[in-house]
Amino acid sequence: MPKQALSGSSESMSTAGPAIAIFFALTGTLMATSVFNVGNSGIAFFYLVFLLPLIRLVFPGRSSIRNKPDPRSRAMTIVIGITITALLATTVLQMIILTLRDSGSEVIHLVSRLSFLLYFLIAQRYLQAEMLTETFLWLRRFLIAVCAYGVYQLPAKLLGLPLFLDWLRNNRSFDTYSYDTAGWIGLVRATSIYAEPSQATIPILVLFILNLNIKSSAFSKVVGWVALILFTIMTFSRTAWLAVVVETLSWLLFRSQKFSRIVLIRRAPVLTATLLLFLISPIWGFIEAGDNVDLSAQERSGGIVLGMQMIKDAPLLGLGWNSFGDAAVRYSTVAPSVSSSVDFGFIHNMLVSYVQQAGLSGLFLAALPFILLVCWSTAPSWITYATVASFLVTAELGDIGYSSLTWLWLALLINSGFVEQHAQPNWGEVISWRPAYKGRMSESPHSAS
Repeated sequence: MPKQALSGSSESMSTAGPAIAIFFALTGTLMATSVFNVGNSGIAFFYLVFLLPLIRLVFPGRSSIRNKPDPRSRAMTIVIGITITALLATTVLQMIILTLRDSGSEVIHLVSRLSFLLYFLIAQRYLQAEMLTETFLWLRRFLIAVCAYGVYQLPAKLLGLPLFLDWLRNNRSFDTYSYDTAGWIGLVRATSIYAEPSQATIPILVLFILNLNIKSSAFSKVVGWVALILFTIMTFSRTAWLAVVVETLSWLLFRSQKFSRIVLIRRAPVLTATLLLFLISPIWGFIEAGDNVDLSAQERSGGIVLGMQMIKDAPLLGLGWNSFGDAAVRYSTVAPSVSSSVDFGFIHNMLVSYVQQAGLSGLFLAALPFILLVCWSTAPSWITYATVASFLVTAELGDIGYSSLTWLWLALLINSGFVEQHAQPNWGEVISWRPAYKGRMSESPHSAS
């Protein structure tokens, strides 16, 4: 195993190190619940993450965090800074030029988006060395617990057993919190601690990779895989199913050392191909639009069609944050391919949704996760591109950007080439992957594996 790690990582972690790792793992796992949330939904313990830089300023000598950001961190900070500036400028212009129904909602949604970007920067800065390793391991433990509760949830619902974690599902982001039967299958679906099954897609994808790449006891392996597989099936979410299949195929494909080496040394063409695929994929919405598909498909395809109509009318600034619901009422009368019987609350496509709301700055925000992954991930290529492929699928059918776990996972993969690979004495777990880049954080990553 590689022994390289952060400069100074041989020193003991500060006493707050394990607590910070657990906190980040919790903020990722408990995304969009009544405890860790953004905006005005639930109790926003999520915002405690912004105290970490203040603690660092007060106690500068009591941490193993490197004093100066490395070139990769500086480059990502510049990209995030440009994104934040563009979003702020767009929102200000929208409030001046457009007639917004609720300017307060506009500000809240902007703050939420900016919070995720700052959260990513803080996670990428603070999760290093042993703290990075601890976060990976605790994240797996929490996600196994989430999936296990989802497996328990359906029989508990049918048998009248206590649903002791269901209070986490009520984050006030949705109108109903019943176990909806979806628009394509007449069955109650498992959601675990999330408001709806599709929100569990990112946790499922992350746990899949962690189960593959963290060595643990036989019991832990069995529990991890059984909980993941059963929960994925019981969500009855076609988004989750498709994303897991794509992630599996991508993971197998990129296990090839030759193919892996090609994508590592040709990141620019890979990024171009990824973004082109991301841009053209919404065309499926026009193919599926109409009344001859199930209700769920009508909502997804119809939302894309209406969203594209709105983008044609406001390509630069968009129509404002959280504006789709009201605008859809007007636009549905002029889009003959959209079913008039469907109530469109939001767009089930990340690219179309962001551009509809924020124009060109929304376009860059939507593409940002893929830019960060392809350009700066130090994880093995089979992990990086399995994530890229599965995130592409999920983004086509939902919103990966409004999830703290997405941004935490990006930060972890960007730093993961420098993870300390040692067993935890109390758990017997060890991260088993070899990094794509072997070196120190103070150096610029090479493209050879």
